[in-house]
Amino acid sequence: MAGAGIDAVLVAAPASASAIIGHRRVAVHGPSGPLPIAIIPGDAARAPAALTPDPDGAPDRAAVILHGIAWNPATLLGAICDTLGPAASGTIGIDVASPGALVMLHDALPDADLVDATAVITAALLAKGERELAGLARACVVAHDAAHAARGGGIDAAVARLDGAFPIADLVAEPERVVVEIVLDGFAGVARLGAGDAAALSSAVAVVGEGIGKPLGELAMQLPEGVEISGLGHGHELPRLRRGHALPADVELVEGAVLLVCSGAAAVTVAVERSGPRLLSPPPNEVVR
Repeated sequence: MAGAGIDAVLVAAPASASAIIGHRRVAVHGPSGPLPIAIIPGDAARAPAALTPDPDGAPDRAAVILHGIAWNPATLLGAICDTLGPAASGTIGIDVASPGALVMLHDALPDADLVDATAVITAALLAKGERELAGLARACVVAHDAAHAARGGGIDAAVARLDGAFPIADLVAEPERVVVEIVLDGFAGVARLGAGDAAALSSAVAVVGEGIGKPLGELAMQLPEGVEISGLGHGHELPRLRRGHALPADVELVEGAVLLVCSGAAAVTVAVERSGPRLLSPPPNEVVR
């Protein structure tokens, strides 16, 4: 943050906020679009704060950093201003926000310079630690176990194999495709079985496996047509890559990144390691049907 000249960051993406705050259920978004749900001050003396109607979702966090907001935007904006302190007049980074939320933030923080913090947040969260890698690997195994059960027994069979995991998208169990997306102990697992290009998936895995230290925009130029890549962590995260396009483009790929690599209705999950890419999911030839 200091290197980017940012005094504080407002985070609206639930997966990013969960990773930073340690809150498994950070917020419930209504139809108005995303509003900030976590505040990360640049001042190390000020603790990050979660803005949530569900403070019980973070029992291990100090009560002083949890703000039980109401459904009144004015209440939320007041909590943001109070938590920011002097940074309310500085440069504040944001990740995602609806047009209406941006208007409210500009009105509530008239002296602040609001800037895009997508690259800063992505760079900070891209590398996963050993605990996160283990959690993501287990979630991937459970998701694929449920997906394979769904092929023969439908959605009921998939649900029976979720091992307490919570679906974060509609379960799909059709003859031509199966989709299971879950969060288990705070970590995301995705299984997608269906039509796709196994060779393209293998090629894309090789590209990211050799991509440590390279800008994501450069790697995107090497991807096969039709392949899309996204980050996985406490949910679906940045970056997003497809051939010729990356968001954010200037962030470098790092060891410890976990990526979902998709082709058509099929996908594999890969952990980026110095020794080469490590598949957390079954290989391309097993997810393409």
